[in-house]
Amino acid sequence: MVKSTFILCLALAAPTAGADESEWKTINHWKTWFEFRVPASFKQDPQIFKGEGHKWVIILNHPDGKFSVSGSPYGYISQIDGESRGFKSARDLFLADEIGVGAQVEREDGYEIYVQHTKSYTQAFFIPANPDWGMSYRWLFFEYPEGQREKYEELIRKITKSYKPSVPEPINAEQDAVE
Repeated sequence: MVKSTFILCLALAAPTAGADESEWKTINHWKTWFEFRVPASFKQDPQIFKGEGHKWVIILNHPDGKFSVSGSPYGYISQIDGESRGFKSARDLFLADEIGVGAQVEREDGYEIYVQHTKSYTQAFFIPANPDWGMSYRWLFFEYPEGQREKYEELIRKITKSYKPSVPEPINAEQDAVE
């Protein structure tokens, strides 16, 4: 009896356990933003794009109310920032200021991904593989209750893997020429 009740509970729970990951939606707020995907059940936070703190950040909340993902395409390191501190490249300054010891590094076509974890959040930074001075970088920030990273780790991995950099449309000089 206990075994059949347990199996029945599993059968009832199975469709709902993966429900928030069955359908995914693409997030690409503006044309120049990078693209990433989240489960369709995630809701846009009402605070996004309001005030200086959230002006250039999209925030999406998990239905459980305990997990969120934020993203922004507007991280920037200027030549002045680095040269005044003795750095030879924007990448070197970025690594010194933003990336902690033990960060995971992956290389994709044209960019590097640096992922680092704390007890209550995970950061994923996406930087060009060969940046010059004036480097822009993108980031995703995952927030969860302290000590619960493992619960959301697969979701974090899938969202991070869905990242695609924006590609500006090519400008056709012939079309833009004044006749």
